[in-house]
This record gives sequence, structure tokens and C-alpha cells, in this order.
Amino acid sequence: MKLKTLLFCFLLVCSLSGCDWVKARLGMATSEDIRRMKSELEEKTAMEQRMRDSLEKMRLDSLQAARALQTDGQRLDKRFYVIVGSYILKSNADNMYAHIEKLGLKPSRIKTKNGYEMIASGGGFETLPQACAYWNELYYRDDFSADIWIYDALEGLHSEENPK
Repeated sequence: MKLKTLLFCFLLVCSLSGCDWVKARLGMATSEDIRRMKSELEEKTAMEQRMRDSLEKMRLDSLQAARALQTDGQRLDKRFYVIVGSYILKSNADNMYAHIEKLGLKPSRIKTKNGYEMIASGGGFETLPQACAYWNELYYRDDFSADIWIYDALEGLHSEENPK
């Protein structure tokens, strides 16, 4: 009879304590352990989702950059261009192009979406430091005005029809 009473009391205590005490004694995960593991899993899932989102954003940015360089079957070869002038009148653009050719520099034309034609010197550059070094060379020459600048093709200001 004592054994039955003792067993009854034990089962009563276990049921009132939510079985965490029994689970802890048996080496099983308690409700606190399960809550902690669930929280860690949610954090890990959220971090993985942020990483996936970041990778997707990088992929979309790369596609956008590639589209910015692609112009209706023709391609701007480089990312950076040192622009020595931008003209709405074709005759002015032609004059600057001829002037750059006469100086022995490598001219190129970049048409913009707003109808202007930018005249670039030096052909274009892969990196900004290269473009800045060339800009610096031109800036101190007497052949050009001080309003030369660097165009980044990723800005996407050039039109779909660009002659080379």
C-alpha cells in the first residue's frame, strides 16, 4: 500500500511540475531547452535569409551594371571616361573630337539620353584611380578648360545608340 501511495505522489508531482523535472533527470530537453533551441534556430534562419537577400541584391546590382554598360548591341569598353566636353550641337562636338585627335589623344563619343554628345579623351579606364590620374594630366594642360570630369558608365546616362 505504501508503494502505491508513493507511486501516486510521484506521478502527481510529475504532472504538476510539467514533467521538466523528469525530463531533466532522464537527460531529455526541458521546455527551457526547447525554447532556447527554437530561438537559436530562428536566429540562424533569419541570418541565412539576410545572406540570401544580400546575395540576390548583389546579383541584381551586377545585372544592372552589365545592362548599363551594354548599349543596343554596342558596348562601352570601359567603366570610366574622362569627358573633356559635352555638346548639344554636333558641330561643336566634331570640333572638340578633331582637337583631341590633333593633340594625339584618343577621342571617343558617348551620346547621352538627353541628346548631348560627350567627348571623351584617353579611350576609357577600368578603374577610378586610372581615370583620376589621366584627368589630372589633362587638367594641367593648356589645351583644355578646367571643366573636365570623369563619367562612370554605371550611372547609365548614355543612350542606347553609342558610336565607337
